[in-house]
Amino acid sequence: QGATLDAAAAAALDRKLTQAMERYLADLHRGRIDPTQLPHGYASPRRDDFDPASYLQAALAGKRSVEAAVERAKAARDAAPRIPQYERLREALAKYRLLADHPAWRTPLPALPPGAGGTPPKLEPGHAWIGVPLLRQRLTALGDLDTGSALAKIYDESLVAAVRSFQHRHGLTADGVIGKATLAQLGMAPAARVRQIE
Repeated sequence: QGATLDAAAAAALDRKLTQAMERYLADLHRGRIDPTQLPHGYASPRRDDFDPASYLQAALAGKRSVEAAVERAKAARDAAPRIPQYERLREALAKYRLLADHPAWRTPLPALPPGAGGTPPKLEPGHAWIGVPLLRQRLTALGDLDTGSALAKIYDESLVAAVRSFQHRHGLTADGVIGKATLAQLGMAPAARVRQIE
């Protein structure tokens, strides 16, 4: 911000920035979460010999300040995991960040209608539900439903197809019936998705 640092302060700042960049490269390459703590029996990939300090020094060796900034950015790109899921997660993260303040999540979805004959509450094709307009808003915002769909309060075929798409993307049984599990996923706010992805 225009202030001039003395040699000691500049050296301290350089150390802190270097440590932060090394932590960033390590987190980027290996992740911030211990994979063994994740649910569903996720198997941790084999450890490699990635050394963020050596990697950063090699990237910066012999570069002037402007070139060094470019090399740091290149080092970050090169340290990123080379698996397709990583890039798809980056895209999903950007999408959910844009949805963080979307009006479709300002009001919770209402309770599902009671099931027939004492079965658990669920919404099946062709049934009416007070939450259909809000459901349409959410599915449209998420990209599962085309924007020009009907506005009736009936759970129609266009909505059923959109819910099947949503269920498939979230690892649910893609039957188009909204039960407890699907409602819970539909109810999760974009900000919570952002935290999951991060």
